Amino acid sequence: MFLLLNSFGLSFFTTVCSDTLSLIVLSVFSVLRTLQYS
Repeated sequence: MFLLLNSFGLSFFTTVCSDTLSLIVLSVFSVLRTLQYS
């Protein structure tokens, strides 16, 4: 039971982390693009 909960928490954590990471990369990329075109 604990192992199941642990693996679920781990997958949830990695999903949230990857989502946040992609968001950060996307925002940085867009900022760089606007700086390049200005």
